[in-house]
Amino acid sequence: MSKVFICAAIPDELATREEGAVAVATAIEAGDERRARAKFHWQFLEHYPAAQDCAYKFIVCEDKPGIPRPALDSWDAEYMQENRWDEESASFVPVETESDPMNVTFDKLAPEVQNAVMVKFDTCENITVDMVISAQELLQEDMATFDGHIVEALMKMPDVNAMYPELKLHAIGWVKHKCKPGAKWPEIQAEMRIWKKRREGERKETGKYTSVVDLSRARVNQQHTENSTGKISLVIAAIHREYKQTWKTLDDELAYALWPGDVDAGNIDGSIHRWAKNEVIDNDREDWRRLSASMRKQPDALRYDRQTIFG
Repeated sequence: MSKVFICAAIPDELATREEGAVAVATAIEAGDERRARAKFHWQFLEHYPAAQDCAYKFIVCEDKPGIPRPALDSWDAEYMQENRWDEESASFVPVETESDPMNVTFDKLAPEVQNAVMVKFDTCENITVDMVISAQELLQEDMATFDGHIVEALMKMPDVNAMYPELKLHAIGWVKHKCKPGAKWPEIQAEMRIWKKRREGERKETGKYTSVVDLSRARVNQQHTENSTGKISLVIAAIHREYKQTWKTLDDELAYALWPGDVDAGNIDGSIHRWAKNEVIDNDREDWRRLSASMRKQPDALRYDRQTIFG
C-alpha cells in the first residue's frame, strides 16, 4: 500500500552563494521510505539537471497528520521558506514569525496613502508605521514636490489607480525615469498614459503574457502557468551570453527585467545593472523573490534566452 512522503532538497552554502540554488520540496507516493528516496533522487535530477554540479542534502520523511505538506508531484520553493526541518520531531514544522507591532497591512491603507507610500519608498511590502507617517506628511505638506505630483497624477487616473500595487509600482518607476524632477502632475499624467498605452499595445500584439517574467508573475498571482498558446516556446539563443547561465545569473536577469523602461537584451545598460542591484537585489524585493521561486519550478528555465526573459 502506498504512503505519502515529504521530500526536500537543500543546497549547501556554496551552491546557494555561487550558483543561486534554493531549497525545494515535493510530496511523493511510494511503498516505503527507501523507494520514496530513490524516486525523489531520480525525479529531482531529471527536473533540475544543473543540480548535479551542486551539493544537496536530501530529506525524506513520511507524511503525518497535522504537519504542512507540499503538493504531490510538484516542486515548491515557497514551502521551504515557510517551513523548516525539525530534527527532534523528524518532521517539517512551520517557521515561527514574530509579529511586528510596527508593521502595517498595506491593503488596509487608504488609496492615497498607498500611493504615497509607493511613490516615496518604491515598495508595497513590509510597510512600517514610520513609512506611513512619512507618506501622510507627503500628502499634507509636500504635494507641491515631484513625489506629490506623481501621487496627484495617480489619483487623477482611475484606470491606473485601480491597478494592483505591483503594476502601479511599474508606472511609478516609469515616470520617475522619464520625467524631469521638476515635472508637474499634467506632464506626469501624460507620461503615465504613454506607459499604459505601451503596455496595452504589447499585450495586444503578442498575447496576454509574453516574457518569462510576466508568465512567472501570472503563476504567482493566478496559480496557473499556461498562456493563450499553451506552454512557453523555447527560442534558440540569438544573443550569446558571455557567462555560464546559473540560477544566480538568472536571478540577476530577472532583476533587470523588472526595470520599468525598455531593456535591450543584447546590451543591458549600466544604469539598469546598478538599479537592479541597489533597488531589487540588495533590497530583496518581494516580487523578485517570488519570480525567482516560481522560475525554479520550470525545468528549462536555465535554457531560456535573454529575449524570452525580457519579452
